[in-house]
Amino acid sequence: MRATLSPLVLPPAARQFVASHSTAGQPTVWLLEGNEMSKWTGGWLIAGLIVAATTVGFAHMKLSKTLPAADSTITSKPAKVQIWYTQTPDKAVSRLSLAGPSGAVTLGPVEVGTDKSMSATVEGATPDGAYKVSWQTAGDDGHVQKGEFAFTVRQTR
Repeated sequence: MRATLSPLVLPPAARQFVASHSTAGQPTVWLLEGNEMSKWTGGWLIAGLIVAATTVGFAHMKLSKTLPAADSTITSKPAKVQIWYTQTPDKAVSRLSLAGPSGAVTLGPVEVGTDKSMSATVEGATPDGAYKVSWQTAGDDGHVQKGEFAFTVRQTR
């Protein structure tokens, strides 16, 4: 089995190398040595660095912290639910919902803060039990992301 490379896609130095190392009718095994190896390695290294830099620049936003804290137990009704991210949430696609033991809990409008957070006031009742906050938003790259976190209300009496 022989791999072939089109001379149209190779740079001039590579075309010269291929021509000088080809044997008509014989399978060719390419071993790059010395300067040829460093040229190819350098080219791939530069391409890899460009891809890595681009990926870092367009990384998805990540959740930093929540209020109430994820998996925590609180002793009174939360005034609001708030989530902080590594990028500013896009208000146009941002959503928050809260569900508890009695079903959906009414929240106020979603607010996006200058501190890379989004929040909503808790307007409905929150009796003792487990709660789940579901969220949706997008960061700088525009990709919509969704997630959830839980907390428990156990009011002191």
